[in-house]
Amino acid sequence: MDPKSEPASTDDLWAWGQKLTKKDADGNLSRLGFLPPAWTWARFAWITAFGGKLWDTNSNQPTPEDPGVLAALNDIASNVKGIGVDNLTRWSSSVGSQSGAQSPYLSGNLGYQLDGDWTGQTIFDFHPDWVAGKDYNMTPVPAPGAGKAVGTPAITLWSWPLVIPAGGKHTDYAWEFMRYMLSPEYQLNVHGKFKELVLRKSMKADKRQWWPAATIATGMLNGTTPITPVIPMAVVAAEYITLLADAFDKVFTLAETPEAAMAQVKKDIVAKMNGS
Repeated sequence: MDPKSEPASTDDLWAWGQKLTKKDADGNLSRLGFLPPAWTWARFAWITAFGGKLWDTNSNQPTPEDPGVLAALNDIASNVKGIGVDNLTRWSSSVGSQSGAQSPYLSGNLGYQLDGDWTGQTIFDFHPDWVAGKDYNMTPVPAPGAGKAVGTPAITLWSWPLVIPAGGKHTDYAWEFMRYMLSPEYQLNVHGKFKELVLRKSMKADKRQWWPAATIATGMLNGTTPITPVIPMAVVAAEYITLLADAFDKVFTLAETPEAAMAQVKKDIVAKMNGS
C-alpha cells in the first residue's frame, strides 16, 4: 500500500488490515494486517477517538459505561471476532518478541499497529535507511466510521508530571533538576535521541524537532481535534486503570461483553472510592 495514504476513518484501518492479512495453507495467520489495540493505552486512544469518556471532569466521577466507551469496545470486539481469538493467539505466539528487531512490524509479520512514539525510535535503530512517507508512515488515530462516533472524538495524548513532594528535604535541588528536565537542551537532545514527542507548547514550532513523530505531534497540537489525558490525576486513578485493563482483556478475548465488563468496573471502582 502507498505509505503516503492515511486512513479517513477507523473503518479504513480494519479494511486495510483485511487486505494486508495473509494465511498459510492451513488457514493460520502468516501475516496480520492490523493488530487490534492490544494494550491499555492503545485501547484508551481508540475509546477517545470514538468520543468515549472514561472520566467526567465536571462531576469528578469515573464513567466506564459511557456510550462512547461502549461503542469503541464493541467496535474492537466485533473485529476481533472476525479475525478469531484463537487465530490471534496463535499468531502472537508464533512471532516471538514483540519489540526490538524481532517485532512483528519490523520483521514483516504485521502490516501496521496502534502504538507509541517509541516505534519511531526502533525504526531508526534497526532500519535507518527507511524514509518516512516512502517506506513507512505515522498518523493519529482517525475518527470512527460514519455514524459510529458517540460524543466528540478526541486524541489521547499524555505525559508524566514532575512533582516535588511537600516537606521535601532538598527542594532547591529538586527545582534545579526540574529546570534541567524542562530545558530546551534536554527536550531537544534527550527526547531527540529517542525520537520521542516533545509536548511543550513553547517548543511545538521549533524546527530542530525534525524527526517524524515530532512532526505528527506538532500537527496534533496545532489541530482542531480536542486532546485529552483520558484520566485525570484522581486518587483512584491507578486502581481504575488496573480494573479497566483487566476488563479490556476479557472483552477482547470475547469472554465478556463490553456492557457487562464496564458495569463491573463501575461497581468495583465505586467501592474503592467509598473505601470498601
